[in-house]
Amino acid sequence: MDRADFVSGFFVRQGARWSWLTAGRPLTAEAAGWIYANRPLVTVIGLNGAPASSSSMPGLMMAMLDALAVEEGMRVLEIGTGTGYNAALLARLAGASGHVVTIETDSELAATAAERLGALGFTTVDVVGGDGADGHLPGAPYDRLVATAGCRVVPGTWWDQLSGGGRALVPLSHGATYPLTELVPEPRRGSWTGRLAGPANFMGATGAGLGGDVPPYEAVRLPAAEAVAEEDLGVEPDRLADLFFFAGLDVPDARAVRLSGGSLGRKLVAGLGLPATEGAALLCGTSLYVGGTAHSAADRLRKAVEHWHSCGRPALGQYRLRLGPPGGPRGDGHSWRFRRGPAEQVVELAEGR
Repeated sequence: MDRADFVSGFFVRQGARWSWLTAGRPLTAEAAGWIYANRPLVTVIGLNGAPASSSSMPGLMMAMLDALAVEEGMRVLEIGTGTGYNAALLARLAGASGHVVTIETDSELAATAAERLGALGFTTVDVVGGDGADGHLPGAPYDRLVATAGCRVVPGTWWDQLSGGGRALVPLSHGATYPLTELVPEPRRGSWTGRLAGPANFMGATGAGLGGDVPPYEAVRLPAAEAVAEEDLGVEPDRLADLFFFAGLDVPDARAVRLSGGSLGRKLVAGLGLPATEGAALLCGTSLYVGGTAHSAADRLRKAVEHWHSCGRPALGQYRLRLGPPGGPRGDGHSWRFRRGPAEQVVELAEGR
């Protein structure tokens, strides 16, 4: 399936600005270079000047489709239509006897995607405008549910609308990222068990029902004379997702922070951090950045890094999750418990780590 059929153009970052690149037919060499590369394409810029919608990186889409394991004849609910490309791929997997319902909060995006899918002959896809947190009861029950935008909560309506034996794949917020989380519904309403399928970065869902009313990051700008210290974490780049997930458990109030100003000059760093009264400390790449008065915050992040090492440097695949009404059992060994909207989430390190 040709990705170019689902994008009429996209934004390209040039310095501090975004410029629009038209993807008309025939494709220019420049447009083709972007479309057929394994990278996301930003298709909408929000009023705040930040990306608001995109065509996800193809490699990540394929990994999600593999994890979802859609079979012929299945009914699939997608949260976040975007360009409609992923819905088309889901429809191909579900076949003529299957059905895909895809929900989009942006009415203009929904209309454009519906028009594209119709023109390309995808008669088994329904594009619905609305908040993905509500699901789409008329199309239920679903065998699979997939969210293509970062979610802060798992609504009870999703549990209601999944069939017995169904499962969900959700980029579930954690610290400053949205790792892919496979969830299987349990008998008690609103209860799930799950595991982490891998690292991922997504734009946050825009619907308020999925936590889209929470700012994607907290911006901290230092006075020009303020020094920013950079400390090497001594961690391999391919283990950063594992470290950052653990740090998000150990420092539950850590969140996405963007630090600028001070001795950074024109440089901007963003990652998992803690703002202070005048400054911030954050983990970004293979470094810990400390600016202003954030010394105690930096100590907490350092201790989380040390704890990760002392626990054997666990990887994402070594955790098990339980999500549901508050008051569930606490696991043995290393476990963390915190609230996720009205539900409670328990994360445990699996035995034999």
